Amino acid sequence: MGFCPKCKMEYQEGITECSDCHVALVERLTNPDYVTLLQVKNPAVAEKFKQYLEYSKLPVSSEVFQDAITFSALPKTEPKIRSAWSAFVLMELSGELGSEIREEEEAFDILHSALPKQLQKELQTHHMENISSRTPETVINNSEETELSAEEEASIEEITGALLRSQGGTYESMGKKAEDSYGSAIMLIGFGFFGTLYTVLNIFGVFKHFQGLFSLGILLVFFLILFVVGIYTWKQYKTYSQNAIEESDRKVQISQWLAENCRLEKMPEEAETISPEELDLLRLNWITQEILNNFSGLSEEAATEYAEEFYNSL
Repeated sequence: MGFCPKCKMEYQEGITECSDCHVALVERLTNPDYVTLLQVKNPAVAEKFKQYLEYSKLPVSSEVFQDAITFSALPKTEPKIRSAWSAFVLMELSGELGSEIREEEEAFDILHSALPKQLQKELQTHHMENISSRTPETVINNSEETELSAEEEASIEEITGALLRSQGGTYESMGKKAEDSYGSAIMLIGFGFFGTLYTVLNIFGVFKHFQGLFSLGILLVFFLILFVVGIYTWKQYKTYSQNAIEESDRKVQISQWLAENCRLEKMPEEAETISPEELDLLRLNWITQEILNNFSGLSEEAATEYAEEFYNSL
């Protein structure tokens, strides 16, 4: 018997893949709440990814099934683990596991969509050659790594940085929100006020650009709505401005606390099992968690932003 780790459907013996979810079956459901996220064929890649998740404090379950390591997790952690996998793949591409990463089917879509066009072609060729030569009895052979140019490495670094941000998107400061709302409020109030004045003057015959009462009525309602929305946006601007002052004071407080309590010697140290890129990520995650633990009411996006600024300043 086999079970689908996603839909929990039970299949008869001899069937290896769920017909609905198209994932490999498992012999037993170790945790009925877990869902299968990834299947990694290379043991070295799987082991390093497990270490990466452990450092990042992301709970995951793994087991060997049909010559692959299956990673499962609770649905609520799925987005973070998938983002972690994407970041891990891109960081390891030019590292010691670069060749193995290229051969992983679970990593191929990430690499193919994220990298420059020329490298996409090389990866496509490499991937298809590897698939055609793969047999159940043979072990995947390492192929010569494709050397990345400076532009390609910069592209990977930029993409990785975006992937490391939280699922809610990048952090937008209150100062930036205040600036945006100020411009919108001025524009809406201006259009609404002068448009309303222009329409009223047409109604009383000062201007005769519009004669029909129906057309004038529609114009009047339209410009009044713009004016009201502008007033509402102006109130938002005032709120954002006040919050921006508080945010600035809090940022100074956090920066001082970081300088005193988050020195390099307290952060995760270098190890043979992790690359420099992974070390940077581990330290950023550590700083972010320290900020969240010591400053209540702070969003994860804001903590990540402050952590990156502080770490880059070291």
